[in-house]
Amino acid sequence: MKTNITLLFLLVALQLCAQSDTDTLINQRDSLGLRQGKWIFFEEDYERLYGEFAEIHMDFLNDTIHGKYKVYDVNGVLRFDYQLIKGLRVGPAYEYYRSGKIYRIYYHVADREAYTLEFNNKGYLFDEYMQKEDKLIGAHKTYKKGKLYILRNYDDDNQLNGQFIYYYKNGQERHVLLFENGTAISQKRYTRSGKLEYDSDSPKKQW
Repeated sequence: MKTNITLLFLLVALQLCAQSDTDTLINQRDSLGLRQGKWIFFEEDYERLYGEFAEIHMDFLNDTIHGKYKVYDVNGVLRFDYQLIKGLRVGPAYEYYRSGKIYRIYYHVADREAYTLEFNNKGYLFDEYMQKEDKLIGAHKTYKKGKLYILRNYDDDNQLNGQFIYYYKNGQERHVLLFENGTAISQKRYTRSGKLEYDSDSPKKQW
């Protein structure tokens, strides 16, 4: 009986120590008043993202976000998860549906450019694109049930340049437009089997 009481006392003491250690690691400032380590914020106005109360977890180093950044919704479901180095986003960032499934994965380069993959709530990839300062650049791909459906190409000025292609379910090109500085200059259309139906550059211009 005495042994059991001693063990119980030790367990309680260890739990209190652990709680004390945890408390000292959250929302702490150093002697200069700079935030250090793990901080937790409670944000009530999160309508811009998904209209819910949120709990935000951040890691700080000398008052600058440095490390993990996570956002949980009112139900405790993780909705955002990414890393920052000296305040700049780096590596992959993850955004989640309310169900917990991945909605978006994007990769930051110097907090400016982002290569993004978006998924529907069934787990199918439906959008793939690159952005620079919130403008689309390069190839922009849209998928249906994981298969390529539309391919667009943007230049660095966010204008359509190059091929703009619609695809059949079997992967065959359906409608191919050629853009130059945002303007379509030619187009071709194909049957599901790949036979050319229409060519704007052809003298006959037959359907």
